[in-house]
Order: sequence, then structure tokens, then C-alpha cells
Amino acid sequence: MADQILKKRLSILRHGEALGKGLNLDIGRKLSPRGKKQITLLGEELKAANFSPELILCSSAERTKQTLKYLIPIVKEKQVVRFEEVIYEATLDDLLELLLQVDAGVSHVLLVGHNPSVSTLAAYLAHENFIGMSPGQLIQLDLTVDDWRWISKGTGIILNHA
Repeated sequence: MADQILKKRLSILRHGEALGKGLNLDIGRKLSPRGKKQITLLGEELKAANFSPELILCSSAERTKQTLKYLIPIVKEKQVVRFEEVIYEATLDDLLELLLQVDAGVSHVLLVGHNPSVSTLAAYLAHENFIGMSPGQLIQLDLTVDDWRWISKGTGIILNHA
């Protein structure tokens, strides 16, 4: 892979720590105070690093919407945000199908979702046996493809686990 040109970046974020279910349905769970603080701090780090995905694919669950709100309080004009129901309870194939449809002109995508699918996606792309993402964890991968249609097992190189 060293001789391949890295053209795309995928940032995968598991939502911040959430409150227990209580009487609410799982999809309506909100971030805990700790989760809000955790994501706010991550957002400050990413802002300092000029983190600026062009496309944000976010689960329609309440805790992922809140995660995005605390991560990027002001979405930049050039950023497109899509709330996708399929990300909630997604399989690996569901997430891959979403990514395969991303326009080739987009160089950086942020996916905000849930375990186990986000961990499974990161492991699949990086050709790792297992990656277990904690709440609020971000993994960034550089992809050795110039079009999202070509992502597959092993096309990702992990840059960091924030």
C-alpha cells in the first residue's frame, strides 16, 4: 500500500456515552453529561486540527444527533449533513452501501453511528480482526482509493484512535 496514493479519508465516530434506556425507546436515548463533555472536548481537538469533513453521515438516533451537535456546533457552509435511518442498527453491508454511494468528488466523510457496526466497519476497512470502539471514540482512516465505489476490505490505513 505504500506506493498507492491516498485519496479519501473516512472518519468513524461512535456516539458519546449515553444515558440508560429507562422508559424511552433505545433510539431516543440522549447523551449523558459525561458524553456531552467528552464530545465537546473531542470537538475542540478536531477544530484545532482543522477537521473539516465535506459530508457527514449521521444516524437518526437522538444520541448521534446530539454527538454531532456537540462535536461540530456550527456546520460549515461547505459541509453536507445527512441523517440516515439505516445507520441505526446497521450491518456492515448497510454502512458499506452508504459509503459506496458517496460522490467521487467528496474527499472526507464523517460517519457518526453505533456499535457494533462502526467497529466492524473500521476493522473491515483496515483488515484487522477486531476493533472495539468505545463511546465517543473517533477512528480516522486514509483510504487507498480515488472513488468511494472502490472501498473494500483492507483499503483503509488507520491514522489514529482518538
